[in-house]
Amino acid sequence: MNVDAAINAQTRSVGVGAIIRNTKGEVIATLAKKVTGTFSSKNAEAKALAISLLWARDVGLNLQFLESDALTVVQALNNGSICHSEFGNILLDVFSLFSFFPGVTVKHVFREANKAAHGLARFALGVEDELIWLEESPLPIESVIVKDSTNL
Repeated sequence: MNVDAAINAQTRSVGVGAIIRNTKGEVIATLAKKVTGTFSSKNAEAKALAISLLWARDVGLNLQFLESDALTVVQALNNGSICHSEFGNILLDVFSLFSFFPGVTVKHVFREANKAAHGLARFALGVEDELIWLEESPLPIESVIVKDSTNL
């Protein structure tokens, strides 16, 4: 699963984007969801992870890898470092959700490798309801997914 967040400070909202692919790179499920609130970028990225894990759990999907371009968040999760702050509280939520995905590996990827999730997060800023696609490529990021599949 690739996850990303996009922030719109004017509307005080965060777009969450997540895409789950199988080992062949085929799309299994995608999520675009807008969350109201003011978050720092690292808190928004951590919140996006928590929301995406909760969604994957509720849909009943198994995850082996979780990828994000938020280096600070990935490092904190891999180091198990929790601070007493809003960021630490969100990380605690993420850690508790990991129990539903035994053996999940959290990896940092560069933004170039996270374009589909980023496109979904930006798209989510313009929607009101949570949008989910199962076993199909959502139109807002179809060109990115096609490009990714040719690079496999």
